[in-house]
Amino acid sequence: MDPITQGILGAAASQSIMKRRLPAAAGWIGAIGGVAADLDVLIHSASDPTVGWLYHRHFTHSLAFIPVGGFLAALPFLFLTRFKNHRRDVILSSIIGYATHGLLDAFTNYGTQLFWPFSNHRVAWDWIGIVDPIYTLILLVGVADGKDSANEAGTRGAALFVSLLVLWRLAARPSGRGTEADCRFARTSNSAFQSHACSGMAALLAICLHLKRTVIRRWNQNPMVQPSACG
Repeated sequence: MDPITQGILGAAASQSIMKRRLPAAAGWIGAIGGVAADLDVLIHSASDPTVGWLYHRHFTHSLAFIPVGGFLAALPFLFLTRFKNHRRDVILSSIIGYATHGLLDAFTNYGTQLFWPFSNHRVAWDWIGIVDPIYTLILLVGVADGKDSANEAGTRGAALFVSLLVLWRLAARPSGRGTEADCRFARTSNSAFQSHACSGMAALLAICLHLKRTVIRRWNQNPMVQPSACG
């Protein structure tokens, strides 16, 4: 998946779990953790151009490497004075963000070695594209709302929404039965319908989250029930 979506998903996961412990930083730390696995692109060989391809989505994307990768991604934050008393929370936030990367890549058709070192099989569920603006937009709306809100409802709502989106796209895929022309028509029709429907639902989600934030802000500024003066 593209690095922007990886970072936003990492931020969403970390923000939804760790925001109360790290109100201002959970999203940023999760975002760094979410993109860190793709540092495997730095692995290359001048004598063998296939090395970079072989090691992309390799051990850095495996489930077994998540604790190590998350810790390494958290190192820059651990040296900051502001996190001196929150180092465990920083590491956990980074691990949460890092954990999303390999799983998200496995949903594409490229192939990810999730089970390294026990297996070199590349998992490729092919449920979403390598670049999916609708998926990214919905997550971004949730993360932005969660950053400004006093709770995690926006982020969790967006995460739930995109999960349902993935399942819907999976269910809408042609079964493989019928002629090639039928399958091609089904893919085209489903793609067009989903693009319009998801764009509309993403806009509706953005409006709902904005209204929720506005109502909460006004409620806090002008509460209808005032505390009793006689206590």
